[in-house]
Amino acid sequence: MESSESRCRIRSMTTQQFKDDPEFFWSRGEVYDVVIGRLSQAIAQRFLPWLEAPKRVHWLDAGCGTGIVTRGILQDLDPSRIDAIDPSESYLSYASKQITDPRVRFHLTDIESMDFPPESFDAIASGLMLQFLSDPEAELLDLLGLLRTDGIIGAYVWDFSDPAFAMRIFWDAAIALNLPNAAESDPVKLHPLYSPANMEALFRHTFLRDVQTERIVCPVVFPHFNDFWSIFSGYQCRGTSYLATLLQPDHLLLKDEVQKRVKHDKDGSLHMDFIATAVKGRK
Repeated sequence: MESSESRCRIRSMTTQQFKDDPEFFWSRGEVYDVVIGRLSQAIAQRFLPWLEAPKRVHWLDAGCGTGIVTRGILQDLDPSRIDAIDPSESYLSYASKQITDPRVRFHLTDIESMDFPPESFDAIASGLMLQFLSDPEAELLDLLGLLRTDGIIGAYVWDFSDPAFAMRIFWDAAIALNLPNAAESDPVKLHPLYSPANMEALFRHTFLRDVQTERIVCPVVFPHFNDFWSIFSGYQCRGTSYLATLLQPDHLLLKDEVQKRVKHDKDGSLHMDFIATAVKGRK
């Protein structure tokens, strides 16, 4: 883990560049992996064993991003091969530099444009991707066409509907303060899949068998409040985009309100839970 000093330096850089060029922020793998990527990795470490996929099979990592799920499959599941797809050229470039195992092949494509033969894969996994799809049910059906009979498919997304989720505090504070467009920007309203019930319904609507959901909790300790706040002010999440729309007085007002709402230990540290909903089914 990086020191608090190193985190602050990265935060200062990415916050300024986000204001100047949002596309820079959303496309840099090294920025994503500083915090959000590490949190996703902690979720993936619990998610992949829960899938109960066999070893030495052919995987598809759908929306691989910086390669978090791909790394987990390599480390724990001894795959015969992994095809990893993502529409971000910069993310794939970053992932391919981090992952050099010859069993992995990266493809610059989205789900709609994939060019794999039917029933190519024994297992399909996706981390923090389904909520970004324009038509999740149609694209999930596309994925199922690539899955062999009796194959397993699973995905996880953050659960913004859970009041215990650490990042929920940010949105509850913004809405309570009646800040501009706070309610409309709430991730739960923007993306219905940030809900366990909707995730489960999506998989059941595609007629998968043995559909199950799981609440995955990743406890995180932040040494100081500013370490937690840096997730919103300088790293890659929905809150960062929203903060960039606020005037400085509202920005400071929101920060103060969030600080009031979090619970501090005597040493000033914060113990927070990052919560994801995982869902799986069998073809």
